This record gives sequence, structure tokens and C-alpha cells, in this order.
Amino acid sequence: MNTRLLTLIPYPQHIKYTDDTRVLTECGVIKAHDFHHVTDDDRHLMLETLMLQLQETLSDSAGLSWSCTPIPLQQPLRQSYDLTEGINHIVLRMDTTITDQGYALHIPPHGEITITASSLSGLRNGIQTLRQLIMMHRNELPCLSINDSPALKTRGLTYDVSRGRVPTLAYLKGLVDTLCLYKYNHLELYIEHTFAFPETHEAWEGKDPLSAEDISELDTYCLARGIELVPALASFGHMYEVLRTSQWNKLGEHPELVTRKFSFIERMIHHTINPTHEESLRFISMLIDEYSSLFRSRQFNIGGDETFDLGTGASAERAKEIGIPRLYAEYVSQLCTHMMENGLSPIVYADIPLKHPELLELLPKGVTLANWDYRIDPSEENVSTVRNSGYTQLVCPGAHTWNRMLPALHDSWSNISTMCSYGRMYEAQGMLMTDWGDYGHINDPVFSLPSFAYAAECSWSGRPVDKATVDSAISALTYHDVSQQSVFLLSSTQGLQSFSWADAVQYLEIEDTNATVNRDVAWVLGYDDAISSVSEARYRFISERLDSIQKYAENNVQLHDIAERFLQTDTGSASSTAVLMIHGQILLNELGFIIASHENLISPSQLERNKSDSSFADAIRSWFHSYSQRWHETSRHSQIDDLAYILHTYCQKLEEGYFA
Repeated sequence: MNTRLLTLIPYPQHIKYTDDTRVLTECGVIKAHDFHHVTDDDRHLMLETLMLQLQETLSDSAGLSWSCTPIPLQQPLRQSYDLTEGINHIVLRMDTTITDQGYALHIPPHGEITITASSLSGLRNGIQTLRQLIMMHRNELPCLSINDSPALKTRGLTYDVSRGRVPTLAYLKGLVDTLCLYKYNHLELYIEHTFAFPETHEAWEGKDPLSAEDISELDTYCLARGIELVPALASFGHMYEVLRTSQWNKLGEHPELVTRKFSFIERMIHHTINPTHEESLRFISMLIDEYSSLFRSRQFNIGGDETFDLGTGASAERAKEIGIPRLYAEYVSQLCTHMMENGLSPIVYADIPLKHPELLELLPKGVTLANWDYRIDPSEENVSTVRNSGYTQLVCPGAHTWNRMLPALHDSWSNISTMCSYGRMYEAQGMLMTDWGDYGHINDPVFSLPSFAYAAECSWSGRPVDKATVDSAISALTYHDVSQQSVFLLSSTQGLQSFSWADAVQYLEIEDTNATVNRDVAWVLGYDDAISSVSEARYRFISERLDSIQKYAENNVQLHDIAERFLQTDTGSASSTAVLMIHGQILLNELGFIIASHENLISPSQLERNKSDSSFADAIRSWFHSYSQRWHETSRHSQIDDLAYILHTYCQKLEEGYFA
């Protein structure tokens, strides 16, 4: 058998195969031997869950009725097995000579199928490989021997549950199942304001936050699947919603901004706590103590990234005295010291220390730096710098799904594969994949899964792999697409977004409440103070995007074709969701063309349309109704109304003849 035909994510480091096939019998037994040391409840739960995973996969994918033997907590090592007995057995064994997280899988033509590991984490990894083989080959497995272990020790995901979309607990459990299948061992739910702290109720009321019960239940669910659920809480920057409340706005760098209406763009800028306020450190320490008590993990990600406001407002005087880098270091160091005194290991994002390298001498050495870089050609120098500084490092690529209807999977692959290669080259502790929800989290979570699989592949493998091979495997294993074309089709939508969701948000928000230019949006767009009017700013905005906008008709033809091909893949909700989001992008592309015509950058005669502006507004509303139904399949209501506001504003303008 050609090993390239084996559909596995991540692909094993070492595999030997034959042309033989092992036919699994209808009934058999999954046995756990040599596990007399597994005596605590948590480890026992994990071993039991892994055996049940394998049992369920045999049933669901192969239609087989296998049983699990009771886990022999005190059974001594069994030296030999009868081959006749073993023909119907999958045996899980311990071998202390195998590296931690490593495993050996042996599928012979006859006798026992064995998974051997030195730890439960290694056993889990081997079981996931066997499960994938059963999913793809059902009851006729290829005969092979695999010896496997990961290139990077930590393979994690930071999942945004704050910037618009709070997933249901059921969806989060399904995500954990997927991460387990792909051998992830670390998960962070990124929290800004969407955890129900009693102290911040004003920030989360009406936004469907996660509760303490949700976290505790998910923590146990993760544990049973070999995943460490690590708390992640914005503790310096990105505290927009908390710092807009009447109770806590006094702690912000710019408390005077609390009366401004909600803005997707301002949310990403004005969100920094004032480290010089006497209550700031006490307040954040209290939240960290309260939140960490819900987790088994002793790690804690405090964020610390993108502190744009630092030293520009309430802390300006102190910043002038000691400088912004030292002001940053004082606060973060005090916070980390408090955590370490309470048995927590802090994780801090590395963007500010890399911007101000003197911080690498000022922060506590017990900190782990999470080094994010989402460019398609990320900085090798930054990874090298963190390594040479002596800090433990996690390299952090991105899913390239945020601010978009459809994911940029080519960019995602380039970023992830490069960052993981740097992680291996500079001996990083691991990889922490990131998936954000900027501008309201309009991106559907099902389209983040390919990037998660890319990261699983690239953080595990020690050798180069190609995107096309991984795409085929993702299509089959994640989307259950027998044609293995789903991810190829999804990838082909990149470049067909003439007018993106980010464009739609920025075009609206460039106008402030008093019909003047929003200077924060202008700053994001790189416009200087010479831009004096909203009309001038919007004209420039569309002019800069005109080449892309003018391709809307040909892009929409291609998108229609991709949508039709998706329907032929028969992947259930994944294909219907793809069609829905493609339709949304088609509408955005046409909206961009209408706006360009309004700005007199395109002749109205070039705008070939079969519907009036009012009918087009109806089409947008109809689409959003379907989108809302899809949203609620995976997520709580949370902040979908913020997305609705953007689209409804455009609909009102269309109906009022604003773009005529």
C-alpha cells in the first residue's frame, strides 16, 4: 500500500506497511493491560473514555459490536497471550521505553492489534490514529507498524469566545472531540467579558456568558480526552467591554470614552487598563484567583498583548517618568509574581516584549511567551529572539478566518506551516493555534477546522508536508466527504472577496456619531489628520479597493460555481453552511459595487443588476435570517445583534435611496 493513500492527521513520523489487510471480526474485545498504576479518578476517567472512544468508532464507522474489558487497576503485567484469543482483541499496553506522548501501533494480519505507550497521553495519541484508520477503512484495516511521537510537546488552540460569538457547551464539547482526534493537548477559551464574574455583571448581562458550571463541566470533558483546559483572561489590554461599565470604567486609560456607542473598530483599540490606578492590580488579581480555581490546569494565559492605550491617558504622567516599556513591565511583573506565588504559571503574549526588547530583561523568567505572528511570511527573527532570551516559547499562528465570510486557507497554511517550522527549529515548547472573532465573529466555526488540522499536522510532523494532501485528508476525516474535495473548494474562494466584511464595517464606522470622521477608524486605515470629511474618507476608502471591487461580477460567477460544486459533495451541514456563506459574500461583493457607483468611481451603466436597491435590501435581510438560524446551531445568541446592526444599517440606506 502506498503510504500517501493513508488518510491520517497528523501523519505518523515512522510507518512500515505491507500489502496485507486485517479484517476485523464483528465482535471483539478492547483490553487495557499493565495499567495497575492508574489509580486516581482523573486518570481512570481518561483511560475509560479513550477505550469508549475506540469502541464507539468501531460501532459507528465499521458497524462492529466490540466490548471493553473492565480496567484492571491492580492487575500485574501479563507476559504472554494466546494468538487464537488475540485475533479478536485490541490490546493497550504500557512500555516505559517509549518517549512521552509517543506510541507504537501494530496491526498484523492475525493476532492482537496493539497500541503501546509509556503514558496515557501517548496511549491517547495511538488510539486516535487507530480511530482514524477505522473511520477511513471500516473493518478492513491496512496491516502496518507505526512508531510515532510529536515534534512539538504542546499543541494547543486559543479559541475566541468573546468578540461576538459565545459557543454552546455542546458545540465546545464537539470541538474538544475534534481536537482530541487530531492529537491536540491544550485548549484555551479566550475571555474578555464573556465569563459570568459577579464583579463584572454589567459587562456580560444580555450577552450569554459562560458560567462556572460550564467551565467545570468542560474542564472534566477535556481531561477525559487528554486535553488541558487552560484559563485565558484578558488582563491588561482588550478589556473594552469591562472598561465601558459604570463600575469599572475608572480603571481604564480613557474613562472619558465610556459614553461612546459600541464600535467594532474602537473595541480593538481602546481597551487598556490603567496600571497606575490603585485598584487595577487588585481587581485583576481577584478575577484571576476566582477564575483559576475552576480549572485543574496550573497554567494561565493573561494576554498582555496590544496595549495600544498604555501611557496615552490616565497613566501618561507615570509613562513620562519611567517610559512605557518599564510601565508595562511593572504591572505585568507584579501580576505574574502574584500568580506564581499562588502556584500558577503565567503565559503572556510576546508582541509587546518584542516591540520593546528591554522587556525581555525585566519580566520574570518563569513566564511563557506566546509569540504570535499571522503574516504569510512570519518573522524567524522574533522566534529566534525569544529563544535566545531564555523564556519558554509557544509559537502562535492564526486561522485567517476573522473579519471574513470565507476563510483564507492558502494564507493560513503558509502562516501555520512556517511558524511551526520555526518552532521546531528554535526548540519551542509548542504551538498555540489562534482563532479570533474580530468584528463580531461573522466567520462560521466550521470553516476554522481546516486550519486547526493544518496546525495539528505541522506541529506534529518533523518533515515537510504539502497542503493538497492534508486538504484531502481534512475533507474526508472532518467533513466526511468521500470526494475529498471540500477543502479544495473552500480554499478556492480566497481572492474572490471583492468587498469583505471588514470593508463593510470600516466603511460605515469611518463616520462618527456627529457626522465627522472617526479618528480611531482613520488611524486603523492609515489616514492622517488631513482627511477632513466623511465623504473624503469614504471616497478614498473605496478608491483604494476599486480594482478588487470592479471584479465583483467575475468573482460572483466563480462563487456561484463553487457553491454548486459544494452541493455535490454531500457533506451535510458543512456544504449547506458553505453555500450560505458563499451567498453572503456574493451579496457583499455586489454591495461594494453599489457603493463604488455611489462614490462616482464606477459608471452606473457598468452596474448590471436585476433588482432595485429595495429588493437588494430584502435579499440581505433574507440571507441574514438564514445566517441567524445557522448561528444558533453552534452558538448562544450572545452578540449577534451587533452583526445585525451593520447589515440593517446598509439595508436602511438602500431603502432610503442613499446609494442611488
